[in-house]
Amino acid sequence: MSDELSPGFNDIHASQRCFRAILDAMSHPGRTRTLDEALDPPPSLSVAAACCLLALTDATVLVALPDDAANWLVFHTGAGLAPPSRADFIVARAPIAITNFSGGTDEEPERGATLLLDVPALDTGIRVRLSGPGIAGSITISLPLTTDFIRQWRDQHDRAPCGIDVILCAGRSLLAMPRSVMMEAI
Repeated sequence: MSDELSPGFNDIHASQRCFRAILDAMSHPGRTRTLDEALDPPPSLSVAAACCLLALTDATVLVALPDDAANWLVFHTGAGLAPPSRADFIVARAPIAITNFSGGTDEEPERGATLLLDVPALDTGIRVRLSGPGIAGSITISLPLTTDFIRQWRDQHDRAPCGIDVILCAGRSLLAMPRSVMMEAI
């Protein structure tokens, strides 16, 4: 295996475009956004997950991600590495227990972690109803989650405004679920 790292963004505006797409996805939970950036990330990351990491991380944050992507991310952003329980951003390939992540504190709820759930496809799995800020009424979509994950998501609302945010990534697409969104399996 080569020690060469693949390039990050290929122009100075790519990070801004990705940041805007993420912000739009967080503002409109449950809506899919597609990124058009030319990027060749490490094998364990989708283009969407890699774009999120490049746009959202820097030397002030800690990240938990697959080993093959660690050097790539540190080289491009200066982000530190940490176990999931201490990380600001966590990359996972399947729904995992969110109860082990930092949900922030009453004094600093913004310190809650962000989970980048890097999955094969977005519109598969359990049918859920999403409601809350950014959603007119409610929407029903399928998400590649487990019933245990949905229960944990519901339980985090007892700690509001603390909690974690989730960005689901698949290929070049992403879908965001800020901690304020209610989710129920239907």
